Amino acid sequence: MAHQRPGAQDSHFPKHYLRGCLCLLVTEGPSHGYELINRMHSLGLGGTDPSCAYKALRAMEHDGLVASDWERSRAGPSRRRYRITPTGEAWLRTWATGTGEQVSYLATHLQRLAPILESPRLTATGSRR
Repeated sequence: MAHQRPGAQDSHFPKHYLRGCLCLLVTEGPSHGYELINRMHSLGLGGTDPSCAYKALRAMEHDGLVASDWERSRAGPSRRRYRITPTGEAWLRTWATGTGEQVSYLATHLQRLAPILESPRLTATGSRR
């Protein structure tokens, strides 16, 4: 199975990871979509399809998590600038709590799984002898 990027149906990331990352980045400061996409590299989303990010931003605006306005530019066309809303801040806190719990569960799972994976008794198919 090929590695899928956030925004795809079957992602290796937690549910709403792209949305959580975009909320975090917008909370750090209002930004244009292009800037947000470039900053997502630091959160493990460097290969995100820009259309997925813009689609997520539109959905987030529809859901009241972010708001946008048009910023005029002297050097080029106007650009949409996104900022977090109080609803978005509350959503980010809730999402972070849930994701933190998932990380804790995964850490426990991986800790228990490590000795099994390191066992020479595992066959090439992954089943125990």
